[in-house]
Amino acid sequence: MQVSIDATGQKSGFPTEQELFDRAQALVPMLREKAGETEKNGRISEEVAKMLRDAGFYNIVMPVRAGGYGMKHSVLWKVAREVGRGCASTGWILGLVGLSPWMVGLFPKDAQDDVFGDNNPMVPVMTGGVADQYAVDVVAGGYEISGLWFYASGIDVGKWAIVMAPTPTGNPEAPFDPRVFLVPIELMEIDHDSWDVLGMRGTGSKMVRIRKAFVPAYRSISWSAAQNGDFPGRDVNDGPMYQMPLNGLFSMSVVAPIAGAAAGAADAVLDLLKKRYRGGTGQNQRDEIHSQIQIGQNVAMMDMAFSMLISDADEMYAIAESGRAFTTMERTRYRVHCSMISRTFLEAADKLFALTGGAMLRCGTPTERYFRDLHSMTTHFLMQADVTGEMYGRLLLGLDLPDGARV
Repeated sequence: MQVSIDATGQKSGFPTEQELFDRAQALVPMLREKAGETEKNGRISEEVAKMLRDAGFYNIVMPVRAGGYGMKHSVLWKVAREVGRGCASTGWILGLVGLSPWMVGLFPKDAQDDVFGDNNPMVPVMTGGVADQYAVDVVAGGYEISGLWFYASGIDVGKWAIVMAPTPTGNPEAPFDPRVFLVPIELMEIDHDSWDVLGMRGTGSKMVRIRKAFVPAYRSISWSAAQNGDFPGRDVNDGPMYQMPLNGLFSMSVVAPIAGAAAGAADAVLDLLKKRYRGGTGQNQRDEIHSQIQIGQNVAMMDMAFSMLISDADEMYAIAESGRAFTTMERTRYRVHCSMISRTFLEAADKLFALTGGAMLRCGTPTERYFRDLHSMTTHFLMQADVTGEMYGRLLLGLDLPDGARV
């Protein structure tokens, strides 16, 4: 769908937030039906990937100048939760890779045109924290990069990937600068047997290798500079969407699919309890007061946690729209909120799982799959509550952030 801006500055030709949400809800039955197949195949299918693209989900935070909707990130998080309600692995891909069109907007215009011109905005991101054997050489016209990267979620369904690696600066006081590079996936070797895991099996977060790939200078930006608001994409993308804390947004992109997995788990437990009878008493479990209390309390906890995510996302947008700079306290608060939201979803879901007893032990059921997926998703390094808790606690106590804090 082509998006345009009229003479008054209004965007037109794109779906409303409600229409996008309705499209996501409509996909839930199909995603549930295919969840087992997705897990067995170790990736989302081309069919599912195309459905997500055709529904416009990857256009939500894409810059308007590139054909995107330029909507608030909270819209993407709401859509990702519904998709994750149907299939946790598919929700994970949408949450993380759905943010990528926005991230591409940090790069120079020519780099954005390279990616968006391919008409496939699904761009996996591989960070320097999950890499090995990497090497970056500064060469004429750009960089030559090599290395091994892990957890390349969505690598099977995109054409480009964003890769992070430390790059020599020639400055003895700061010899390396973390940079991100836009690399065509055709230059990567994908190890299709490398994703053999407990949960999130359908995400296809495989290992990839790059062997001395040349990346033109315009397809690379300094990640440290970008975190401080200094990135070349500002020449063409300078609205509120590009005034927000990067680390906060990336944390939210992880929490949104976790919210979806928790919602899917709650749905699966409810479906099970409505038709489950106690062997000893013959009583339908849904008529038990204990089950009713646990369902009511823990689904409410999930609702509260997701409301905090959306509130933070919208607050972040409002601050950016106002033009004022974010305080360190605010940036840190968004990080710790995300990790605590993640912990809340897991704890609430575990209390629901406990209601199912031995019925959850059978492999291949939705409840068992969501148990594995949710426990796996919440281990993401951005969800480490002790790490973010220390950062926030230090600030509240009048101390400096610890070295290396990502806010």
